[in-house]
Amino acid sequence: MNDWALIEQLDTGSSEKTVWHYTGPEAFISMLKTDEIWASSPSHVNDSSEMSFAREVLLEYWEEFSSAQMKSNSFISSVMDRKFYNQNRTNVFFFSGAKTSKLLNLWVQYAGKGGFAVEFETSYKFQHPELNPADVDQDDPIGLIFPDWYDVEYGRGYMTEKFSGLVGWLSNLEQLHHLSTQTRLDAARVNLISHFLKLKHEGFSSESEIRFVTASLDVNLSRYRTLKGKVVPYIPLRAVEYGNDCFQFRKLPILSVVCAPGASASDREGITSLLKSYGHDVPVTISDIPYLG
Repeated sequence: MNDWALIEQLDTGSSEKTVWHYTGPEAFISMLKTDEIWASSPSHVNDSSEMSFAREVLLEYWEEFSSAQMKSNSFISSVMDRKFYNQNRTNVFFFSGAKTSKLLNLWVQYAGKGGFAVEFETSYKFQHPELNPADVDQDDPIGLIFPDWYDVEYGRGYMTEKFSGLVGWLSNLEQLHHLSTQTRLDAARVNLISHFLKLKHEGFSSESEIRFVTASLDVNLSRYRTLKGKVVPYIPLRAVEYGNDCFQFRKLPILSVVCAPGASASDREGITSLLKSYGHDVPVTISDIPYLG
């Protein structure tokens, strides 16, 4: 039996066919020139509780559950070890988008007056450009992360709904003694991390986020940029498709682009020409939000 077949409850693939990424003009041009998107570390995003919020919610319920049932499960306690998650949080990177191009808060925060909302197709996965996609199994995890698109949920309700099933699944997994303890721990943590990556505090619900999540275990693959006066890590990613009997890199799967509110018709024409010059013959429109910045 494939060890990763244990992840029967894993819920990663987004239900959305497309995702909108809000970005400024410099990042947009860089994206077109390199065919790369940039995935950020959860330690350097606007949510200071990224990943840890979901873990704390589940841990609270586990402690209440075990106390009520008058039992302690050392396996589940090991799975949710705080030190382990703090260490592995630095390996995770994600690229964020939204379900719509009509979110004023994202235009203001991420795109600015001269920015764009870029529509991507979510049927493609992404990989670090320094790794040969022909040598990588696209269905295997990287560390304890399955690279894929994740629909983000908001508030405690998501983990509450999943809690009973997760605890039962973890208890069943513990009984598979033909597998090593480490294999069972890894399988359990992959499952939980997939849920932790899907949950954010309800204060961020207006972002309507979808994210592509991956990991990098090699620090030499990380790059650095300045953001709000700080040096922050990121990893570049390129889209991967199957062709010529193997996986290979392809152009970014851009479906359309929306120019920021207040852009002119000549701005739209210029961006249309820019996209065509990089091989993207896609629709370009102007946001109809009546906001001038």
